[in-house]
Amino acid sequence: MDWLEKLNAERRGDSGPPKPPPQKHEPSPVAIVALILLVLGHLAAYTVYDKHDGFSLAAMLQATTLGFWIGAGRGPFWLRWGIMGISAPYFRFLMEPEPWPRTAPRMSIEGSPLQIGLFLFCLAVVCSVLPRAFSPVRAKWQVTQFSIAGMMGAIAAVAWVCVMWRPAVVEFDPDRRFWTGYMEDGLAFLSLAVVVACVGSILCFDQPEVRKTVLWRAVGVWLLTPLFYFAASWFLGIGLEVEILFAIVIAYPITLVLLYPLDIAANGFGVRWLRKLDESPPADEAELSAGEDVD
Repeated sequence: MDWLEKLNAERRGDSGPPKPPPQKHEPSPVAIVALILLVLGHLAAYTVYDKHDGFSLAAMLQATTLGFWIGAGRGPFWLRWGIMGISAPYFRFLMEPEPWPRTAPRMSIEGSPLQIGLFLFCLAVVCSVLPRAFSPVRAKWQVTQFSIAGMMGAIAAVAWVCVMWRPAVVEFDPDRRFWTGYMEDGLAFLSLAVVVACVGSILCFDQPEVRKTVLWRAVGVWLLTPLFYFAASWFLGIGLEVEILFAIVIAYPITLVLLYPLDIAANGFGVRWLRKLDESPPADEAELSAGEDVD
């Protein structure tokens, strides 16, 4: 039985040379400055308030960061999408800090709480796909394997998102006359999500050569995003809004200011908040467990 006890001890980590104590990570001054500037920027966004749109600027900026993390960040799928569901009351408060009884259904997504929900969903999907599509390494073809518990958690998280955001959906008039406007808003948010994914894709890689390749691919897709918006608008037979084209252009520098200081601050404090697709093997959202003792 000695070999069995030794095997169980090794699996528990009781054998072998003593491990050195974990080193305390000291944040760099650059990380501290980046975190302070990022917090001040988000607080400054709360100063922009409109009686009808509420704190829409603050909501969109925070949704950009949250949506990118849901799509490309570390953490179990159920946790990231569960937070998307939990955020529904918060974003509703930002969009409607002074709600009033509604006597008629909504006829436009813009300015409603669903604006944030739809934007979050587009970000979660696009930011999960585009970084892998830009990757020149084989890691992009590897898919995370879910356990039975993880799969059940993922299904429960998606159901939770539907339950929490349902009140924002049922407020709209289902008449087909308004579907064109709904499609216009959905296409606009999808285009903005592509821009955010293009900017943030570089952060999903560590190797300089890979980052350089991803950068040029992301810039190329960003330059083609207005063409995509124009072609999709023509194909769907919906109106082309110049404001959306302008938003696609300015979304690039705004996303840079949002994501890159956050990445500098997170790395400086030793927090790995994004999956790195050029790791070998690619890091999963959770560590593998050591297993149970052998009987």
